[in-house]
This record gives sequence, C-alpha cells and structure tokens, in this order.
Amino acid sequence: MKKIMCICFSVFFVFLAAVTFVNYSYECADKPFEGMAQISVKQVGTELTNQEYVSAIENKMKEINKDIMYKTNDFSSDKTSYLIFKTNNTEKFMKGLDLGESDILTSKTECFSTKSKVEGFTVKPIKMSSMAGDVTIMDFSGIERYRLSICTYYVAQDSVYDVSNALSDMGFEVKLGNLEDGLQILPMSLCAFPLILLCLSVLFYALSKGKEHALKKLHGYTNGAILLCEIKEAFLMLAIIFIVVQLVNFGTVAIIYNGTFLSYFTYSISNMLLFLCIVILVFVLSLWIVIYNSGYHHIKGKNKKTAVFALALISKIIFICMLMISLSSGVIQLSTSYGLYKQADDIATAMDKRVATNIYKLYVDLDNTEVMADYMTRCDEFYRLTVDKFDGVFISSDNYQTSPDMVTTVAEYFGQKNIYVNENYLQLNPIHKPNGDAVTSADFDKGRINMLVSEKSGYTQDTLNALYAPYCEGYYGDAGMDVNSGINMIVYKEDEVVNSFNASTGMATLGHLDNPDIFIYDQQYMKNSIFSGMSSCYYMLQTETDSPYDELLPYLKQAGIDKLVLDTPYVSNTFADKINSYIQGFIFNCLQSLVYLLSLIIMIVFSVKTFLQNYQEDIAAQKLCGISFFRIYKKYMIIFADTVMAVSLVAMLMSFIIGIPVNLYVVCGIFIFDLIMFLVIERSMTRKNILNVLKGI
Repeated sequence: MKKIMCICFSVFFVFLAAVTFVNYSYECADKPFEGMAQISVKQVGTELTNQEYVSAIENKMKEINKDIMYKTNDFSSDKTSYLIFKTNNTEKFMKGLDLGESDILTSKTECFSTKSKVEGFTVKPIKMSSMAGDVTIMDFSGIERYRLSICTYYVAQDSVYDVSNALSDMGFEVKLGNLEDGLQILPMSLCAFPLILLCLSVLFYALSKGKEHALKKLHGYTNGAILLCEIKEAFLMLAIIFIVVQLVNFGTVAIIYNGTFLSYFTYSISNMLLFLCIVILVFVLSLWIVIYNSGYHHIKGKNKKTAVFALALISKIIFICMLMISLSSGVIQLSTSYGLYKQADDIATAMDKRVATNIYKLYVDLDNTEVMADYMTRCDEFYRLTVDKFDGVFISSDNYQTSPDMVTTVAEYFGQKNIYVNENYLQLNPIHKPNGDAVTSADFDKGRINMLVSEKSGYTQDTLNALYAPYCEGYYGDAGMDVNSGINMIVYKEDEVVNSFNASTGMATLGHLDNPDIFIYDQQYMKNSIFSGMSSCYYMLQTETDSPYDELLPYLKQAGIDKLVLDTPYVSNTFADKINSYIQGFIFNCLQSLVYLLSLIIMIVFSVKTFLQNYQEDIAAQKLCGISFFRIYKKYMIIFADTVMAVSLVAMLMSFIIGIPVNLYVVCGIFIFDLIMFLVIERSMTRKNILNVLKGI
C-alpha cells in the first residue's frame, strides 16, 4: 500500500506540474499582445509599392514617437512559430515580455527570439516558454515580403487614438478590430480525478496499518504517539518525492527554456503548495481515524472493518458531491441552450434581417467622463436618424438578466422589474389591454412619463406614482419632463407575452418577461438611454441588404459613432454564439460526469459489500427468523439518511462557493441510483452469506 500511495503521489504532482506548465506556456504565447489593441489598415486609392508603404508607416510612427507591430504565423517547420515585426521608437513597447533593458532593435539584422538561432540574424533571447510556439520579433521592414493591401496591426492601448489618427491622415482606411481570443488554458478541475485517486490510496494505506497500530497500543503507545511516528515516517518519504518532482519540474523548464525559472516558479508554486496541503490534511485525518479504531480485534483478524467502511463512505460522499455539481451545471447549460434555441426559433420571423449593435471601447476613451457624455449624445442622434428609416426597435431589459444567485433574474432578486421599450416595439410585439385592444401611441400622453403595467401587479395610480416618482424625478425632471403631474398609467393584460428579443435576458422563460413595468421611451426627454442599449444589443434595426454594416455606415458616420460601433451582427447570430458556448460547456461536463459516475459506482459497490460482510452473521440470522427487511437494515438506512444530510449540506456549501445551484432532480436521481445498487448487491450476497453461516463457514 505504501508503494501504491507513493506512485499515486508522484503521478498526481507530475500531472499537476504538466497542467500548470501547459497553462503557463499558453499565457506566455499571449504575452506579446498584452496591453495591445488591434487595428485594421486598408490602402485606399494608393499605388504604393510594399517598400514605399512600409517606409511611410515607419516614418509616420517615428514622427509621432509611437510603435506598431504586425504578426504572422510560420508553419514551415513542425513547430508553430509566431513572427512579429515592429517599429523601434519607444522603450518597453511590449510590456508583457521581458526583453532586457530595451525593446529597441538597433539594426535590421537583430531579432528577439525564443529560438537559439535564427538564420541571418543576431539573436537576443526572450526568456519565456515556447512550448505553445516559438516567438521571433524582427524589424518592421521585414513585412515587405507580405501582401499589405489590408493588414491587421497591434498598437499599445494608450496609443491607439494617436496611431489610428496618424494612419487615417495618411489616407488609409483604419478600423478597430477584436483581439483574438488567447489560447484556452486547461481548467484545474482536470486535476480532480487524479487527486481523488491519490486521496483513496492514502486512505487505504492508513487502513493497511491497522494491525501495526494495535500492536503498538499493546506496547503502551498512545494514539498521539502512534500518529506522530507515522507522520515522521511518511512525511519524510513524501517530502523527498515532492522535492524530487519539483526539482525535475523546475530544473527541466529552466534548462530547456533559459531564464524562465523565476517567472515559472512564481506562477506555479501556489498551486503546488495548495494541493500539497490538501494531501497532508487527508493523510493526517485518515491515520487518526484508523489509529483511533484499532484494537485487539485487528490482531485476531476479527475486526469488522469499521474504519474501512467509514473511509469508503467518505469517499462515496465526495464522489456524489462532485457528480451533483457537475451534472447540475450540465443540466443548467442544456436547459439554457434549449431555451435559447426555442426563443430564437420563436422570434425567427420577427428578427429576419434585423441587426443589433456592438460597442467597442478600445477605440474611444470611454473612461473619460467628457468623452462618454459626448458619445451618449451621439448615440441619441443615431437613434433619431435610424428609428423610422430602419424600423428601429428598442427594448432595454437589463433587469431580466440572471442575478448573482445564478437562478433568478435581477427583477426577482432585487425587485427591479422595469424595462424600456419604444413605440416601434409595440408594432413588433403588440401588448393588449384587459379589454383586448392593443396599446397604441394614442394611449400616450406626450410630455409625461408613460408606463404600461400589468393588471397582475395591482397598481393604483397613487401606488405607482409613489413607487416611481423619486426615480423619475432624478432621471427626467431636469430634462423638462412633467413629473409633477404623475405617471400616465396604462394597464395591460395579465401574463401578456413580452419578448426580450435578446440572448442575455429572459433565458429561463424562453425570452418572455414576467409582467414587467414598461416605460415608453421618449427620445426628447429620456436622454442617454440608447448608449447602454446599443452596448447590449437592445437596439435592433431592420436592414435589407446582405451587408448590414455597410448599409448603416453612412448613418454611423453622420452621428459620429463609426469608431464606436464597428460591427452590426444579425440578432440570430447573437443567439447562435450564446448557444454554442453553452453546448461546449455541456459536453465538457458530460465527460467529467462520466468519470465521476464510474468512480461512484466503484465506491458504492465497495461500501455496500463492506457493510454486508461486517454484519453478515447478524443479517443471515435475522433473515432466517423472518425479520422484516427494514428492521434488518435499519442501521444502513440510518447511515443512508445521514449520508443524504451530509451530501445536502456539502452541496449547499459548494453551490454557494462555486455559484452553481444544485438541481434537486439530480440529487434525487443519484440517491435513488444508490438505493437500487444497494438492493441489487444485497440480493446477490445475502443468499450466499446465509448458506455460509448455516455451514459454519
């Protein structure tokens, strides 16, 4: 057992080191682009040669004392290589990399690289892992050999305005692009299964020492003294293994990737120490349980394996909790995906060729309050230009996004159930009064706040005014709206269908908002609401062409927000993207759940067999006497009930910490499965045990 424990200990920390190193390497591959913004540059109406084009950009960057870089991939060898070409005007342009005292290349034949040799270049080393791909940084002039009519460049985020304006002044068409997603790091949950195997090996190592502990007790050793001896013996052995594994781990990285020792050590040591502490805690607790329960019956070989059963039960509880969390998460992802699919299908006709807007803050300094205020006004102007021409539908439903408890909406969690819609929304999604008539603009009182409230809410004019008057005064009083005359209340039919038309709101109810309080948007008085709506795909426009962005671009430019709104995705595509992300998570959880389920089956079989073996004589005698099933297995049923309570408590704590609510159907399903397994094993073993008892075996 000691050898098995040592092997499992070694395997786990080798596996942990591998996962940590892969994640470290992936993060290293993203470091050249840390703090960078991406811009797309297109040559328009120019006939520059590549040499002239590159020279012009280099001169302009030197003039404004900024830097720009270009990236491409080299697949000429078995290992992926990233080639980066940059100008050399500023120190520390590439803030994510340690390039020594200066980022500047002093000649065109110098380069920074993770490779030891680059043909034709003097290499300055980049001290980082190149497992995910080699990185070579060369002078900007090296891009002359590529096709440069349309290029994507990287610039420092704090220089993006200066660089883009300078390139625009040169006659190039400049647009802000999205930074590509970095390489996906491996989740630490991958270490859960090998960690469990290690913990089980520790448990069974502790159990194997039961007879030895009993003998020591006969020689006068106390429980504490025995535990201390075991800790001294085992800790020395495990400490040697841990140190050897880490020396090999850090040493290999330091030798292969010169100069990376300190950064890799800093990155990985916290994970190593955390998991080491977990293993030590399991080791000490396991030994204490076995030592406490050891006695003379171990020496005679008549022990009932109570400690074995207890440890098997603890292991089973661990697997049940992990399976519950994994399956509950998968159920949420599957139900959400189906809800989004059904929602998208239901509104497909209404949303045909409708597009939403995406706002990108990297190109515009929205952290500046004056700039933010200016662009809020510009977004209001864009709304004015497009609301009639493109049948613009506005519905702001932030309060129906998922709340912090991951189950309810913000409306349910905080009691904030107000939304905003414009009059065009009522054409797309008619809302009816209790008498069946549709709400129209004729029901609105211009200059006052118009609100649609469900008859289910039970508002009177006075209660509605009291609830929303402070809110309206604070937001719209200064804009000249008549807030003193109260709210124009329009009651609509209970449980009327109010669609969100958005992939992020109303996900649990197929996009149907539950009897919301609806403000009618008034563009004259309700300033600055469109900006937040445009950033959340709440403003949807009906386009006619297959290139909606080009169709809307003249109006974006007229409103002065063409640098803020850089794409206009179809509403259907926003749903597809959301569904895809949930499906990927569901597949991962299914695979993880399968591993936990197989482990749980093994532990259920082991724990049930151990229990039946411990009490086989009593069970056989009671069976022969005709005692009822529940009286015979009263002790197991009590243990089962305690297990249910323990699992429920642990599950609640885990769901609170992780933020994933436990699905009650999943919990019930697991425990029903546990009982069925018990009945099957009990039936197969009891008949054999009765025969053995009768024979005196």
